[in-house]
Amino acid sequence: MKRLFLVPGMAKAGTTFLFDQLVESKDVFNIPDRKEISLFQKNAGVSEEKFLQRFPDGSEDRIYLDVSPVYLNTGPEVPGRVADVLPDWDIRVLILVRDPVSTLFSHYLHNLKSHYGRLSSRRARPARYSLADDAVLRKYIRPKYETIMTYCGIFENRCAVMPMNALFDGRAETRIERALLHGSGFG
Repeated sequence: MKRLFLVPGMAKAGTTFLFDQLVESKDVFNIPDRKEISLFQKNAGVSEEKFLQRFPDGSEDRIYLDVSPVYLNTGPEVPGRVADVLPDWDIRVLILVRDPVSTLFSHYLHNLKSHYGRLSSRRARPARYSLADDAVLRKYIRPKYETIMTYCGIFENRCAVMPMNALFDGRAETRIERALLHGSGFG
């Protein structure tokens, strides 16, 4: 049976840090061609075959890894889509969350640095990009509760929601190891 470790955690909540740590264990994880596969965010053309194409190795000996924060932003239909497309897979889900205010500010600063403040960026620079603008706030503040509860309802004890700081104090490592390597739930 193929196994998948899915991390649809919030953007700016440690997903890249976690991915970077997990890819060091190439003997445990089947690493995709890029961190954010984001295949399940769209309904059209999603298939197990397309998902498997994202991985250079089709081995069942290792756990497939998909760390795509966009899955939490896309909406509550994504968890069902994952379950429908991969019905025979053993899927474990870790949703990383972060305080909404610090997430908002971190995401805003990231975009300033990476897109709008970088001269080499291809994105059009807005005349004004202020955290106080309605369009900016709408971009970063999206309700995620319904999607999180849908993941928990579909994947039950194979789904965990953890705060970002659990990545740094050992709680996440212990629970991930137990769920992935010992076959138990996140409990």
